[in-house]
Amino acid sequence: MMYNRFMNAVALISDIIESKAIEDRRGFQEELVGCLGEINRSSGSLLSPYTVTLGDEFQAVYENGGEVLDHALSILVGLFPVRFRFSISFGGISTGINREQAIGMDGPVFHAAREGMDRLKKTGYSIIRVGDVRGSSLDTFNAGLGLAMAHMADWKGDTLRIFYDLFQGKAVKEIVPHYNLSQRGVYKLINRNKLWEFRDFFACVREELGSLRG
Repeated sequence: MMYNRFMNAVALISDIIESKAIEDRRGFQEELVGCLGEINRSSGSLLSPYTVTLGDEFQAVYENGGEVLDHALSILVGLFPVRFRFSISFGGISTGINREQAIGMDGPVFHAAREGMDRLKKTGYSIIRVGDVRGSSLDTFNAGLGLAMAHMADWKGDTLRIFYDLFQGKAVKEIVPHYNLSQRGVYKLINRNKLWEFRDFFACVREELGSLRG
């Protein structure tokens, strides 16, 4: 169902890095669909749901950027160690919104997201890039994201998951029971990998994205 032509929105396009190297592709596709389905069910800002558009790509459309970072990181955590590129853009949609699937739409926001994805094609680790069709300079913003995610590329699964727990506002005492680590071990992991600092940085990114509208 299409509606609201010429509205502004936030588009996300993602692709899977080295997808052909995934051994159990069918099993992974089922996990991917399940992960995206959970986001679709729980989100309050999606205009068009996460949809697998090609074997290696999926996309979605948001009303605003408030949830998009949380969702991108939840995909990284839920499907680790598979890596993804995420291109996020803010701008207009000229053909209206498809409420049922994120397909059959066009407009500057999709062109900018696609251009951003093309810039990320050589990236061999998970990366998030933000673009704006209005010409706003986001170079510093994206440089910070690139630097942070380049460091995160070396993290093991527990490190990434504990970071995400902290980012979601969980206290260390809530985190400990879910890992084969003592409380002291969790604190050591957090401090060794500077997870408090990463949490604070991504919290600032989340706030900035939440303030942007298509």
